[in-house]
Amino acid sequence: MLRAERMHSGILRHRELLLLLLVAMGVRVAWLVWFPLAFNGEGAEYIRIAENLVSGKGYVGIALEGLELMFPPFYPLMIAAGSYLTGSFYVAAQLVSLVTGAAILLLVFGIARDLYGEKIALLAAVLAGINPVLIKLSGTTWVENTYIALVLASAYFMNVARRSSGYRAWSLAGVCSGLAYLTSPQAVL
Repeated sequence: MLRAERMHSGILRHRELLLLLLVAMGVRVAWLVWFPLAFNGEGAEYIRIAENLVSGKGYVGIALEGLELMFPPFYPLMIAAGSYLTGSFYVAAQLVSLVTGAAILLLVFGIARDLYGEKIALLAAVLAGINPVLIKLSGTTWVENTYIALVLASAYFMNVARRSSGYRAWSLAGVCSGLAYLTSPQAVL
C-alpha cells in the first residue's frame, strides 16, 4: 500500500507536467490532423525500408537497387514495429514522431530539474511544448524527432549517472547514444 501512496503523491506533485504533456500532445495531434505534411523523400525511404523489412525483402529502399547503405537502421525498425500496432507504415512513422516528440518534453523536464530545480524544469518543458519546430517535427515522417529524443535521453542518463555510483545509468546513457548514432550518424558530433 505504501508504494501506491507514493505513486499517487508523485502524480499529484507532477500534475502540472502531466497537464502540460496532455496539452502538448493535443497541439501535436491537432497539427498532424489539420496540417498534414506529405512525407518527403527521406520519410518515404525510411517507410519503404520498414515495409521491405517486414515483408522479408531485407534492408532495401527506393532510391538504389539492392541493399540500402545510406539510411541508418533504427528509425525504420521503429516504423516496422509500429506498423504492427497501426496496420500502416505511414501512420506508424507519424506515431513514432509523435511519441518521441512527447518524450522530448519529459526529457527536457528531467534534465532541467536535475540541473536547476522543479520550477525551471516546468518552464523548460513549457518552452519545449510550445516550440513551433518541435511541434512541426512531431507531425512528420522525418528522423529528427527520434534523434533529438535519444540525444536528450543520453544527456538525462548522464546527469543521473553523475549523481549515482552505479553503472546502470551510464549503461543507459551509452545505449541511448548508440541508438542516436543508429538513427542519424551524420549528427554524431
